[in-house]
Amino acid sequence: MIWLLILLLLNFSFFDLSEARHHRKLPSAVIIGTVFCDTCFQEKFSKTSHFISGATVAVECGNRGRKPSFREEVKTDKRGEFKVNLPVLVSKHVEKIEECYVESIKSSEPYCDVAATAKSSSLQLKSKKQNTHTFSAGFFTFKPLKQPNLCNQKPQNPNTFDDMKEIIQLPHPTLRLSEFAFTYPKPDRSERSSDLR
Repeated sequence: MIWLLILLLLNFSFFDLSEARHHRKLPSAVIIGTVFCDTCFQEKFSKTSHFISGATVAVECGNRGRKPSFREEVKTDKRGEFKVNLPVLVSKHVEKIEECYVESIKSSEPYCDVAATAKSSSLQLKSKKQNTHTFSAGFFTFKPLKQPNLCNQKPQNPNTFDDMKEIIQLPHPTLRLSEFAFTYPKPDRSERSSDLR
């Protein structure tokens, strides 16, 4: 009887250990993305754009129109990036990951708070490292209610920064110190004698 109990305990222990190992081997999934302000309505990241820190986005997984099986709201960091780790119930099924999408909720900048990109169309597999799948939701943009005046201003200096870089990088000839030597006229003897008096 005692041996039977010992065998049962060993079986349960082995089962729990194998189950724990199985869970550790399950792949994990991460969704990343970036939020920026499209100041001059360029519909892309330009010189007048900037990343938004503290913007709120939501990641939802499940059939749209139904109650989502997973939802989490996060804020962007100082580089405008966000990251969400999907739960095991979602990450272990490819079809469930394909049902996930990202929605822009709120901008942290009151002068750039109109959502230009409301939801992500699809997720793209970006990398697979150490059993972790990283999916990119792409870029999400906010814009001002009205286009600022600075978007219509033309630069006063016709030379752009790129032009200045080309000028700076031009090869310059090596100048000798002798080329900067100056010759002075010798003073007149009569003038020198008058100064000595």
